[in-house]
Amino acid sequence: MNLNKIIIYIKNPFTLSYIIGIFVLILSVEINNLIITIMGYLLLFIPAFIDLYKITKRINIAKIYNLLVFFGLYYIA
Repeated sequence: MNLNKIIIYIKNPFTLSYIIGIFVLILSVEINNLIITIMGYLLLFIPAFIDLYKITKRINIAKIYNLLVFFGLYYIA
C-alpha cells in the first residue's frame, strides 16, 4: 500500500473518528473516567451507524432482509 492510498484513507472523517475513538477508549481504561469512556464509544458508534446507513442505502434493504432470513434459518436448521 503506497502513501497516497493511506493519506486518502485517513482523510475520510469516519476513519479519523474510529482512530480517535479507539485512542480515547484506551485512555479511558488508563484514566478510568466515565465521561471519557462515553465519548470514546460515541466516537466509535455514531460513524459506524452512518456508514451502515450509507451501505444499506446503496444495497436494497429487501436483499439484506432475505440474507438475514436465510442465515437465520440456516442457523436454526
